[in-house]
Amino acid sequence: MGKQKFNDLLTQLNLGIKQRRPFVFVPLSNKNNNFLKLLLKENLINGFFKSYYNSLKLVVFLKYWSTGPVIKKINILNNKDSFIKVNKNTDLMSKDLIILSSAQSGFYLYSNSSWNLDANKINTGGVAIAKIII
Repeated sequence: MGKQKFNDLLTQLNLGIKQRRPFVFVPLSNKNNNFLKLLLKENLINGFFKSYYNSLKLVVFLKYWSTGPVIKKINILNNKDSFIKVNKNTDLMSKDLIILSSAQSGFYLYSNSSWNLDANKINTGGVAIAKIII
């Protein structure tokens, strides 16, 4: 169920960005909350809070420049090639989500094995779960 809520979050964010909405409603979950905290910390959204009208939803305020959206698209990564090895002694293992690598057009979001059950099954240090295109 958690993976479905995360996929719904990404779908709603992408639809909201495409339609230039000021805000979108997304499913409430701990994973979604952690992901949105990271986006807020990186200054990619204006904010989010629990919906007053529907306690199972979060309201996310999207961020725009005069030229367009800050986030152009978020691609979910599902393939096995996204798994990475991370030294178990690193500080990464104490965090749920981290931006580990960046590219000119965006960055990749990695999760540790406690956040991503697929990564835990094959005993990797983490997995790339999304590419955020800016």
